[in-house]
Amino acid sequence: MDQRHHDEIIHKRVRRIADDHNCTFAEVHAVLDRHPIEVDRDRYLKRALALQLLQLDELEEASTTRQFWIGTSRVGFF
Repeated sequence: MDQRHHDEIIHKRVRRIADDHNCTFAEVHAVLDRHPIEVDRDRYLKRALALQLLQLDELEEASTTRQFWIGTSRVGFF
């Protein structure tokens, strides 16, 4: 991945965080500059991994539910 593409991905993520929390792009960057990974790297990484695993579980559950509804509609239950 080239640097330009990487920067675009980061920009989209920061913009989404700013929009989700009704704050500015600069405020998001200020918070990220005070990121806890500098204070306690191991603790932060454990929490980040746990959050990612929870997100993956939620996505899998949503996908399974969607597949169920698609399958039952084809069978004629609904």
